[in-house]
Amino acid sequence: MDIQHFSHEHPLVLIQPANNTSTSYKCHVCIRGSGPEAGPLYGCEDCHFYLHKPCAERQLAPQIEHPLHPSHPLILNPGLDGDGSCRTYWCSCCRKNYTNFSYHCSECDYNLDLECAALVPTLKLRDPIHLLFLFEKCGHALHLHCAPITLPETVRHENHNFHDLVYTKAVAEGGYWDGHYCDACEQKRAPYLPVYYCKECNFACHVFCGISKELPSLIEAYENDCLQRGASLEAWLRYYEDKLPRLRSKKERTETKLKEIRQEIEALEEERVLYEISKLLR
Repeated sequence: MDIQHFSHEHPLVLIQPANNTSTSYKCHVCIRGSGPEAGPLYGCEDCHFYLHKPCAERQLAPQIEHPLHPSHPLILNPGLDGDGSCRTYWCSCCRKNYTNFSYHCSECDYNLDLECAALVPTLKLRDPIHLLFLFEKCGHALHLHCAPITLPETVRHENHNFHDLVYTKAVAEGGYWDGHYCDACEQKRAPYLPVYYCKECNFACHVFCGISKELPSLIEAYENDCLQRGASLEAWLRYYEDKLPRLRSKKERTETKLKEIRQEIEALEEERVLYEISKLLR
């Protein structure tokens, strides 16, 4: 069974990788490899373009509104150049390079990979300069200890009622590179980041886990303080308004350069045609 996927000009054929195959398939949506254990996939053998069957059937919105880029809608971008080859782009949220699908704002040159585009902030913090977000699944947008809010020096946690947990810059249990876990949520934590810590019981938890119940009131207090000092939503809007002209100027310079290159290519093509004609007339 063939399908015509919007991201590729050729029909995609259903492929079932054989158990003994050495062929490597890489899905262009999720960028993960595909073997017999991953099930069937759709592909164009001529272009080496492949999609896992679930990825090919996934309904991706052609346009989204995202809180990380409130200025403009983000458009679904298959990440392909005109010749069908993959284009590398830089995700503006997680700062990683990708060659798969993204959501893109051409005016601001802003990209979100599919995973970051799926993140929804649980809380947002309005700062006079920046609009900061807190994601439960992602630490890229904002670390709590980097936020301009005043964190409490000590907290009590329901998993550790014996003593106060003290805000501590870093806690490395055992060797620095050993596995480190949050004793509240039991997920991995980075040993070089701050924690709430009880030295007597060797109990360490993420900053978010330590203040999760108090966080909404902390953010509300911070925003009220900003408003009292004259800061408002207009401040960060002005920040983007100042930034956009620079981005537009950069875009215009790039487009001008691209136009010059195209003109050079056309001139070379004309010279080549004249040369071929002169050879025929000899």
